[in-house]
Amino acid sequence: MNVGYVFVILAIVAEVSATLALRVATDGRPRFYGIVVVGYLIAFVALTVALRQGIPLGVAYGIWAAAGVAATAIAAHFLFRERLTPPGAGRHRSHRRGSAARRAGRRALRLTGQVNRPTHPRPHTMPRSTCLGHP
Repeated sequence: MNVGYVFVILAIVAEVSATLALRVATDGRPRFYGIVVVGYLIAFVALTVALRQGIPLGVAYGIWAAAGVAATAIAAHFLFRERLTPPGAGRHRSHRRGSAARRAGRRALRLTGQVNRPTHPRPHTMPRSTCLGHP
């Protein structure tokens, strides 16, 4: 296992801790702001080290963001009794705007040529003899 992934995990733990401390600090316990600052600092330093260890940015950030969101939601549910919403429950205007922003971002990347396109045909366009190891 690449040691960079250990730093991604450290970044996740630090970021989730800082975010939970932020929730406590905003509820009238300002001493927790120190934990917030230190936690986010550790998270970004750990993510930087992970990138220097050779973890691709998209992979590191994707793991960090997705795991951080999930862990924060679960921890907030147990610590602060916040509701966990089922997938798709927030499908209203803000969801549509987010989807539109993602589509626009993908199109912009394609237009600028910044997207690595696959060099091999998709499986459904390959002859049957080359799909799934059929002779």
